Amino acid sequence: MNAWEQRKSDDRNSISRSWAALLIFLNLLAACSWRKPDAPIQLSSDSFSALKQRVASLRGLPFKSDVSYDAKVYTATENFSGKSFDDEYDAQSVARLSQVYKRVGLLPDGTDLAKALADFRRLQRLPYYDSGRETIVLAPESIRLGKAFTGDDSRNAQTIPVVFALAQALQEQTFQWPSKLKLIPARDRRLAFQAVARGDIALTGLAYLRGDQPVQWPAERQAITRLANELDAMASGLPTLLRAKLVFPYREGSQFVQWAYEASGLKGINGLFANPPLSTAQVLHPEKFYLRRQNPLRIIAWGLMQQMKTAAIIEQTLGEYLTQLILASTLSRSEAARIASAWTGDDLSAYADGESMITSWISAWESEIGAQEFARAFETVLARQRRLRFETADRQKDNLKADLGSGRSMLLQVRGSVVLFLDSVASTRTSELAERIWQDLETGAEPTTLPFESAQSWRQFASRKR
Repeated sequence: MNAWEQRKSDDRNSISRSWAALLIFLNLLAACSWRKPDAPIQLSSDSFSALKQRVASLRGLPFKSDVSYDAKVYTATENFSGKSFDDEYDAQSVARLSQVYKRVGLLPDGTDLAKALADFRRLQRLPYYDSGRETIVLAPESIRLGKAFTGDDSRNAQTIPVVFALAQALQEQTFQWPSKLKLIPARDRRLAFQAVARGDIALTGLAYLRGDQPVQWPAERQAITRLANELDAMASGLPTLLRAKLVFPYREGSQFVQWAYEASGLKGINGLFANPPLSTAQVLHPEKFYLRRQNPLRIIAWGLMQQMKTAAIIEQTLGEYLTQLILASTLSRSEAARIASAWTGDDLSAYADGESMITSWISAWESEIGAQEFARAFETVLARQRRLRFETADRQKDNLKADLGSGRSMLLQVRGSVVLFLDSVASTRTSELAERIWQDLETGAEPTTLPFESAQSWRQFASRKR
């Protein structure tokens, strides 16, 4: 190539680079400015008063105290007197919970759960009833929920978030629902209770949009799906666990509450607040609640409690829905749902053990086959996420053990329809501790109804056996 041709080639390359740089700049500019900030929802005093009457009529419940509307823009740092569903965790508890969730495969390594929970709480409160101030407060982003829910009905897009918050106010004033939620320590049951509340709110929104037209549930499910998808998109930066917990109460909860409405109308929905579902399994499979009641098993590991020097620092029930999430990290969603559908109860606990922490997860299944299927799937999750290699212990195929190093081991055992998972136990006592758990393991069905005043205290009688 001569000098003239080389110069022409250099000029073309220079022009190409300039155009590429310009395109990159324009793309960055578009990414920063494609969306204008959401404006706060404005509603006149007369319009708000009329809307309150409309929502009360649709829901068949009166407001027991006056509710006002705060149209100002609020931020995530604003101090509300109300609490979200996960506010009971302090910083230390969140750190422990994060560690336990990572051990069972609910959170990926590197997740900052404290930071994620802050954004999760904000998204829970986009339309919000602050019971302390008896005020409806709406985040500017709540308009996105209204637009998603109403679809092409832009006229009602600003109204729907207010309808949601007013429905929440009725729940608080009539059933003291958020207060009752705080009495429930089991996370699975708490998520099921949230499904009742959010499902009721979503159906109230649908009734408002429907007006005098007859119910068309298949079509109205599309509005629920759009709402769930928008919430999921807004939570795209959160770990899968929190995104799922944000969407579940609306998506699955609306279907569950619809069963009660079709059976007994508004009276049926009100009945759910007095006698709510006790597990996400009942929400996922409404027939287990409405047709043939199948309450979850209560599992008490007396042997484990007796062996530990102190009380459990984490004690929860994960439930079918979160078990699905664990399995879905390595299986297809449909296969994870199929295996998890055999869930009948579980107990997740963690105990301080010197500088370490022992995690125990005991789960019960409908059959021995269901337990074995879950154990195999869970083994795959643990092996992939934590890069472990399980080996059979004592030549028993349902007794798997993995070396964690530093003198600690992990154990996965199946006996009948129950699966035992132990993590970070001193290798010298792993088998002995597991045997003590099996020897003194109590399971029994939860009562049909749960008195809220005793919801926190069912394990207190454990001291009789310790």
